[in-house]
Amino acid sequence: MVDNFLRKMRQLDVIRTDPEGGPGAYRFVNMLHAFYIWMEAKGLAKA
Repeated sequence: MVDNFLRKMRQLDVIRTDPEGGPGAYRFVNMLHAFYIWMEAKGLAKA
């Protein structure tokens, strides 16, 4: 399930692999994506 999530996030160009972070490390292409996902998780995002 996590693999499907990561695959979709890579396809949407939300995250990319981070070679400096080692194996299995990813970074957000745009920090606003990270902020939005955090807000969604906390229930703070309002459409």
